[in-house]
Amino acid sequence: MATVSNMTTGRTNPLTCAVLYPGEMGSALAQMLLDLGHRVITVTEGRSDKTVARATNAGIEARHSLAEVVTEADVVLSVIHPAGAVDLAERIAPSLACRKNVPLFIELNSISPATVDDVLRAIGPKLCRFCSATIHGLANRLRTGARLYVSGPAANEAAELFRSAMEVAHVGESVGDAKAIKMLLGGFTKQLAALSIELASVADVNGMTGAFVEALEHHYPAVAPILRRLLPTYPRHAQRRSTELREVAEWMRASGLRCDLPLAGSHTLERLADHVHRGHGPAGDPGESLAAALLAVSLRPRNSSFHESQLTSSSDVRLLEERIVSCPR
Repeated sequence: MATVSNMTTGRTNPLTCAVLYPGEMGSALAQMLLDLGHRVITVTEGRSDKTVARATNAGIEARHSLAEVVTEADVVLSVIHPAGAVDLAERIAPSLACRKNVPLFIELNSISPATVDDVLRAIGPKLCRFCSATIHGLANRLRTGARLYVSGPAANEAAELFRSAMEVAHVGESVGDAKAIKMLLGGFTKQLAALSIELASVADVNGMTGAFVEALEHHYPAVAPILRRLLPTYPRHAQRRSTELREVAEWMRASGLRCDLPLAGSHTLERLADHVHRGHGPAGDPGESLAAALLAVSLRPRNSSFHESQLTSSSDVRLLEERIVSCPR
């Protein structure tokens, strides 16, 4: 059973925290740590211009190399694309081995219990105080709508670092426990999104989007707010979430179970990512990103400034999708 810690007003002593890397979630965590009085450092070499600008604007201090960051930090946070989690662990291990003291390492990526075991093996359990962690919630709602799940040997330390700023749940002693929660919750929300996109696609092709949304709101009113929150984020993050569903599938396979649904959802999100990347085909060509946008906007309150019935041309569709992709998270 999870032990939940609500936010308190206490603060820990200032620490130097390395955030690897300051993407959307990493920057949000960095800002939280800065607000708590800690120093935040990172390495921006090889990162995108957007990531560099985000780090600079957040007040994160840049260092020249990964080794410099890891050597200086009291706490190292790994917040990277799931596919890069083990590689990052392998790259920082030599710098950890050169340290006289042992830092706290918080693994925050959306990876399976098996993959977090690979991360721990890559680092070496004696080179750090290891905490497996995951966040369920959006980056722009960490304080008000998200929860941090922690497990593993150093879970209490990580909980102490964050509990004054957000809700924290200690879910077990095994490093895989926090990741299992992420797989379960993430698998649910991402497969719900993938299913909605698939159904919205066929509704769009057959001119039934409005009727579908009305019926959905009528029969399943509790689902509409969930889709309103989830779907607008998918055009931009489809590739990452496809990877996360493959992690769910691998976990299920390792558990001796079939993994048909998460693999199917991953393929749907892969197509969505491809559609967003390559742009639109000919006017009227149905695409998953269009379907997701239509469904997300249609489920917004009826006094919204944009609604499906207002779409009259391909340029309107492009404007709609731009609004969806750039909407606040």
